[in-house]
Amino acid sequence: MQARTADASRTTASTPDEACEPLAHRRSAWRPRTLWIFTRLMAWSVLLAPVQALLLNIKGANRHVLPRFAFRRWAKALGMTVRVVGAPAQPGPVLFVANHVSYLDIVALGASLDASFLAKREIRGWPVMGWLARLGRTAWTDRRRSDVGRESRDLADRIRRGDSLILFPEATTGDAQSLMPFKSALFLHGRTHDCRPIVQPVSIAYVAAAGQTLDAAGRRRYAWCDNRPMLPHLLWILNQGPFEVEIRLLDPLPGGLERKQLAALCRERIATALALPS
Repeated sequence: MQARTADASRTTASTPDEACEPLAHRRSAWRPRTLWIFTRLMAWSVLLAPVQALLLNIKGANRHVLPRFAFRRWAKALGMTVRVVGAPAQPGPVLFVANHVSYLDIVALGASLDASFLAKREIRGWPVMGWLARLGRTAWTDRRRSDVGRESRDLADRIRRGDSLILFPEATTGDAQSLMPFKSALFLHGRTHDCRPIVQPVSIAYVAAAGQTLDAAGRRRYAWCDNRPMLPHLLWILNQGPFEVEIRLLDPLPGGLERKQLAALCRERIATALALPS
C-alpha cells in the first residue's frame, strides 16, 4: 500500500501476494521524514529515561505518570493516533487482557491506560527493550516451576498496591486475521488467590493509514508476523504516513471464574469485537 492523498472513506485494496512484501527493504526506506521520527524517538527516550530511573528509587514518588507521558510522545512521533472506545473498569486494579498484533501495541496501550505490562522474563535481557521495560515498571512472568512462588508473591504485591497490568495471552504477535489460543497459565488468578484483579478484555486493531481505511489485507501488513525483521517492517509503516489504532475496552468479566474460563471468555469477546473467528 503506497501512501497517497485520498478521501478518508476510501478503503485500501491489497492482493494476497502483496500482503507480506518486504517493501521496507527498498533503498527509499530511510527517508528524511523517517530519520526525523527516529531522532524524535531517541530524544524523548534520552530525556525521560534518567528521570524515570530516579523516580523508581524515590519512595512514594508517582511512577506511573512519566511512562504514560513517554508513550504518548512516542505515539505522536510515530504518527500514531489512538482512538479509545469504552472506559477502564472501576475501581481497580484491573488485568487488561488484549490481543497482540504488533510491537506498536505496546505504545498504543501504554499511551491509553494507566497500567504496566506483564511480560515474559526473557525480555529483561534484551538490548534497549529490556532496559525500557524495566523503567516502565513491567511485571515479569516465568513458566519455570522454581520461580512460581516468588513470582506469585511479586505480582500479588503489585496488585495489593493497586497496580493495573496489561496481558497479551497469545504470548506472541498474530496476523490480524485470527486469534491464537489464549494461554490460561498467564492469568494471575491461579497464582494470587488472595487478591484477584478485575479482568477486562481489550481489542486492538490497526484501522486506517494515510487517510484510508484498512481492509483485511491492509491490516495484515501492519501486523508483525511471518518472522518479518522488525526494523524493515517499522520503516515500511512509517513511510506510509500517519496511521490510526482503535482500542476497545470491553465489558469486565464476572468475578469467580477460574483461569481457563477467563481465557476462553476473553478470547470470545475480543474475537467478536474484531469480527474474527472465535
